Amino acid sequence: MRSVAGFIVALVALLVFFLIDDVLYYLLFERLFGLRPGPALKWMTAVIFVLLNLGVAVPVLRALRRPPQTGGEGLIDAYGVVTEAIDRSGWVRVHGELWRATADRPIGKGQKVKVVARDGLLLQVQSVGT
Repeated sequence: MRSVAGFIVALVALLVFFLIDDVLYYLLFERLFGLRPGPALKWMTAVIFVLLNLGVAVPVLRALRRPPQTGGEGLIDAYGVVTEAIDRSGWVRVHGELWRATADRPIGKGQKVKVVARDGLLLQVQSVGT
C-alpha cells in the first residue's frame, strides 16, 4: 500500500511540474520575448523540462522507498549494546536511548544485540556477538 501511495504522490508531483513547465514556457517564450517558436524548439524545451523534472522526481521516489529511520518502525533491525545483563529482561542502548529488553537466551553486559521486535516500550533482541 505504501508503494502505491508513493507512486500516486510522485505522479501528482510530476503533473504539477508539467503544469508549471507549460506556464513557464508560455511566459518565457510567448509573453516575455514575443516569440512563437517552431516545433523543434518546443520539443527541445520540453525535453529539457522533462529532464529537470526527473532530476527532482527520482530523489523523491528514492526517499519514499527508504525504510523508516525514526519511531517504532525505525527500531526494528537496529543494533544496540546491552547495558544491564539480560537474563529474562534487561536494558539495552539503541539509537542512544535506553530500552527495556528481553531475549530468548541470557546476554551479558557490553554485548551487541539486534532488535527483532518491539512491543510498546519493550524490545525483543538477539545477540549478534561481540
